[in-house]
Amino acid sequence: MTEHIDSGRYDVWARHHEEHGTTELIPAATVVILRDGEDGLEVLMLRRSSKIAFGGMWVFPGGRIDDADT
Repeated sequence: MTEHIDSGRYDVWARHHEEHGTTELIPAATVVILRDGEDGLEVLMLRRSSKIAFGGMWVFPGGRIDDADT
């Protein structure tokens, strides 16, 4: 059902295509912000609202690219 990648992980895109057919791609971007903290490396992450898709998950800042973005 799902194609395997050499490392043994699942190919999520192939599975999605198999289950839902062709999907239009949505331009998106993300950033990873790191800094040296007193106790070592620090990473900026956001927690998604529990009221939206994937609620409560920790994510890097970013998202859909809108026409107004430059």
